[in-house]
Amino acid sequence: MGDSDMPIMKGRPAIVLTCSDRDRLSSLLSTSGASDFLRQELGRAEIVPEQLAATLVTIGTRVRFIDHRSHKVSEGLLTFPDDAETSDAIPVLSPLGSALLGLSPGQTIDWKDESGQDRRLTVVEIRPPTSRPRP
Repeated sequence: MGDSDMPIMKGRPAIVLTCSDRDRLSSLLSTSGASDFLRQELGRAEIVPEQLAATLVTIGTRVRFIDHRSHKVSEGLLTFPDDAETSDAIPVLSPLGSALLGLSPGQTIDWKDESGQDRRLTVVEIRPPTSRPRP
C-alpha cells in the first residue's frame, strides 16, 4: 500500500460482513483479478451472523446512497459479477461495489473510482434481499 492510500484507509468506516458473503467473496478473489481495495475491505471486516444482515449492505441488497461529488442520490443492487443482469446492478468487484459492501445507513466512506479519483459516498437506505443469493 502506498503513502497516497493512507488518508483513504484512515477515513474508512467500520464494515461488517456476513460469513456467507465473506466466504463467497474470498473464493471469488482467489480466481479473479479483484482490486486491492476489496481485499483490504475483506481483511478488516467484522464477520457477523446472517440474521444481522438486514442492517447491512450485503450481496443482493438494494442500496440508496449520496455521491458527494455530484450531490445526487443514486440507487442500485449490489451483485456478484455473474448476477449483474439488471441496468442498476452494482458488481461487488467494481470500486463502487467494494466501497458499499458492509456499510450501514448513515455511514460514509472515501474511495477511489475506476479512474483513480477520490470519491465519497454516504449510504442513505438499504432494502435487504427478499432471498439470499446462492453461494
